[in-house]
Amino acid sequence: MSKNIAAISLPRNPPKCVECGERAFLHQHEDTARWVCSCGAYAYCKQGSLLPGARPCGDDTREARREAHAACNEAGERIAKSPSSRHKWEGVNGARWMAARHFGTSYKSFQFGWMTKAEAESAKAFFETLS
Repeated sequence: MSKNIAAISLPRNPPKCVECGERAFLHQHEDTARWVCSCGAYAYCKQGSLLPGARPCGDDTREARREAHAACNEAGERIAKSPSSRHKWEGVNGARWMAARHFGTSYKSFQFGWMTKAEAESAKAFFETLS
């Protein structure tokens, strides 16, 4: 991360917290930066920038997102035609595409880091039904 914060542009609208809906503020400490909400929720910045990598959330939501992402990967491995990494990648992307269609969104906007806890739990349940 650049030491010169003035050289990096900040997002026009800071991200909203998943837990309380308030706007987060940027907090920098040494070489790490994250978006923090007054309720304690946080999200780290994308590598090499000050843009949020996800919407700030608490520990329970973060764990639900991780579980949904893991369920997506497992569903992709079940869908894959062979154990090669290319087929696993195609299986995971196929699972995400099916989930995006199921939840009425586009593939590009189906991002685990922007989900609420309820959305992550329903995505996990969907991925567990895929064979």
